[in-house]
Parts: sequence; C-alpha cells; structure tokens
Amino acid sequence: MFSLNLNIRNFFYNYKGGMTILTAIFLPIIFLVLGMIIEVSHIFFMKTVLHSMIDRSLVHAATQIMNEGNGNNRKKLKGGDILCRIKNTWNMSFRNELRDNGFVNDIDDIVRSTSLDIVVVPQNEGYSISAISRYKIPLKFCTFIPWYTNSRHIVMPITSSVKVNSQTDARLDMMIVLDVSRSMESFFDSSITKIDMAIKSINAMLEEVKLIPDVNNVVQSGLVTFSNKIEEFFLLEWGVSHLQRKIKYLSKFGVSTNSTPGLKYAYNQIFDMQGMRQHCNTEDANYKKIIVFMTDGENLSTKEDQQSLYYCNEAKKRGAIVYAIGIRVIRSHEFLRACASPNSFYLVENPHSMYDAFSHIGKDIVTKRIWYDK
Repeated sequence: MFSLNLNIRNFFYNYKGGMTILTAIFLPIIFLVLGMIIEVSHIFFMKTVLHSMIDRSLVHAATQIMNEGNGNNRKKLKGGDILCRIKNTWNMSFRNELRDNGFVNDIDDIVRSTSLDIVVVPQNEGYSISAISRYKIPLKFCTFIPWYTNSRHIVMPITSSVKVNSQTDARLDMMIVLDVSRSMESFFDSSITKIDMAIKSINAMLEEVKLIPDVNNVVQSGLVTFSNKIEEFFLLEWGVSHLQRKIKYLSKFGVSTNSTPGLKYAYNQIFDMQGMRQHCNTEDANYKKIIVFMTDGENLSTKEDQQSLYYCNEAKKRGAIVYAIGIRVIRSHEFLRACASPNSFYLVENPHSMYDAFSHIGKDIVTKRIWYDK
C-alpha cells in the first residue's frame, strides 16, 4: 500500500507541468461547451415560447373570422375591411400575449419583425392566415464569438399558419363522463366537496364552449355519470345551456368506481348513434368529437382499466379528442394518461387547479374547432 501511494505521488510530481497545461487547455473548452449548451437551450426555449404566443394570437384572429362570418354578418366577409379588422385583432392579441409573458420591453421589436398574411379561399368562404416572425433572439453567453458578425443575437424564423372555414356548418359533439362514486362527496378542501367543485368547473368549461358562434346549431353536448355503473345520463342535445341547467341537480351517487360503463356510453353517443341524427355528416373531416373524462378514484381491477382504455383508444382511432382529469389519483395516473389524447391529461390537486383545468379544456375545444388544418 505504501509503495502504491508513493507511485501515485511520484506520478503527479513528475507530470505536474503537463497536467497544468492540459487543465489550462481543456477547462476553458469545457466552460465554452457548457455555455453553448445553455445558449442553444435558451434559443430553443425562446423559439418555443414565441411560437406558442403566435399560435394563440392566430387562434384569436381566427375566432374573429368565425364571429364576422356568423349568421347575419356573413356578408361582411365579402368586404375588404374584414382583412384590416383581422390584422388589427391579431396585432392586439399578439401584443397582449407578449405583455403577459414577460416581453414588455421587446413588444415593438417582436411585432415589427413579424408579418401576417391573409389569403381568401373563395371555394369554402375560408381564410388561410400565416404569421412569420424573424425576431432577433438575444444571445446570453456566446456574444464573444469573433467570426460571427451579428454576435449579439441570432435570427430564428418562426412560421405558424391556420386555415379556417368561415362557414358555420362544422359541428362538434361533446360527451362529459363524470365520476359520482362516494369519494366525490368528500371535501376537496374545507369549503367545498369534489363534486360541487367539479360542477362549478364544468360550468366554466361550458361557458368557454358557448363562445363558439351559433353554438346552439353547431355543438351537441351530453353527460353521463358513473360509479360502478351508470347513474344518470343526459342525451346529446344542441347547445350547452341544457347541461348547465341539469348538472346542478345531480342526485344519484354510487359506492365503488368502474369507468367502463360511462366511457362506453359516451363512445356510443358520439359514434354509434351519429348516423341516426339529422344534420350530421360522418364523412366531414372537420366534424369534431370530444370526450371529457374525470375521476378521483381507481377501477377495482386492471381488467376494468383495460376495458375502459379500449373505448378511449377506439374513440381516438376514429378521430375523437379525449381529455382526462384525475383528482389526486395515484395508481390510476398512468391509466388516465394513456386514456387521454396527447397533452390532454390533467392531474388536479386542489379546487383552483381543477377550475383551471376545465377552463383550459374549454378554450382548447374552441381552438381545435377552429384550427382545422393546423
């Protein structure tokens, strides 16, 4: 052992100069690489944030088109002034997005570097809206690179577009699948039960959906409650006001949890019965189908998870969007994530997060109805 320690000490003593040189060479390189990694991460983060803000502002502009083209206002779409109003709406929305997301000092620069193009599609009274941003993203670490002339910033082109059919015949079917097992009657916090908070949150979602132009003629909504079986159901009807009235008077609650009957019922409502309803075109690619599924518990067995998941997957295969909300779930976390469409699973831990989840879903439903060809 003494001999080994002596050899190690001699090695460092003999090669001390060489190691000092290597350290002097490689240490700056390591710091440079780390700085570049952080810089690249910062650039792509900024690009992602800007892209998201442009997307949301385009949706706002698209909503303006839908509103201008609805009902008695349809003639306004033929006037050139609508294009100016759309641009103004987008500009204001984009500025608000920038302000709300911490770009207060850069609003004018970003807006000036972003162009908006609107193309009229006469065949379906639609519009194609495109936004291209060439904002110069400031560099944080790599401003010392001597061979790069614009070493204080980098231009990352960001392109976003949306095609909108301004006609009001693109419909939407939505089924809400709500857990009413005994645990839903327990208190979420000291002031409100889970079921009461769920009703309040669902109403917030429906208020968002009501913003869809001509909602009573283009949106059908229904609801089914379940415990270990179906407890109550409200058939698909036009509009959402009927749900807002009826959901206040839910009266049947069960004991255990089995989500399969509720999901099966919702699936059959938006698919199997679709051909029996008037004014529905099953071949219309723009026809949206939505399932909003919420539970606070776990199915009694993995077999029931698999059966429930079957209806979620079949719905997604046929084009439906499935939103899943889990209230303080643990074991069923992965089941709900698998059941939901991409980026459509919400884990809620308190009344505030539940309300926000349903409100966000409502906004997302409105967005997806407009954003047909994104």
